[in-house]
Amino acid sequence: MIEIPIIIIAGGKSSRMGEDKALLPFGNYSTMVEYQYFRLKKIFKHVYISWKTEKKFIEKDISIFDLDEYKNISAPTVAILSIINFVKTGYFFVLSVDTPFFPEEAFLKLFNSISQNNLDEVVIASNNRGIEPLISIYHTSIYNKVKQMINDNNHSLTYLINHSVSNKIEFANEDIFYNLNYKTEYEQGLLWLKEIKK
Repeated sequence: MIEIPIIIIAGGKSSRMGEDKALLPFGNYSTMVEYQYFRLKKIFKHVYISWKTEKKFIEKDISIFDLDEYKNISAPTVAILSIINFVKTGYFFVLSVDTPFFPEEAFLKLFNSISQNNLDEVVIASNNRGIEPLISIYHTSIYNKVKQMINDNNHSLTYLINHSVSNKIEFANEDIFYNLNYKTEYEQGLLWLKEIKK
């Protein structure tokens, strides 16, 4: 199993979906966040969920931490800052809750790409469309950069990555990055999941 923790990012507004996508049913689970949590528990030793306090509802054996600081801001930078406060030191994975098809071998490829001298601040998945900031490994050493960005009202993870020591790892198969932002994408994801399980 992968030793460094992974955090499922599930605190977004889901404005394009029209309802909280983290709470939509997926597979045999009543919510997408539960689906992600339990599949990742087979790959990672430590799995956590990053979301707003008011979303607490899942059974008590799931590890959850809150984004208490900057509660009025829904931005991935705030999630990253809160995660660093939680993790304290070292590397951690992040994965958006709405990316359910990123497989174990892809996680391992990212993990094995961390430089041996641990100089990478970010190890980020990329494909022909560009980088994927919410399918990446971050190091807690970026804390001050993220804090300054939030103070400057700059919430672009692309900016953070471009101003950090970044190791971009290319993946040819774009299907593994399929993102469920809209209802049509969610419905397609459900169909894909049925095909995978056949």
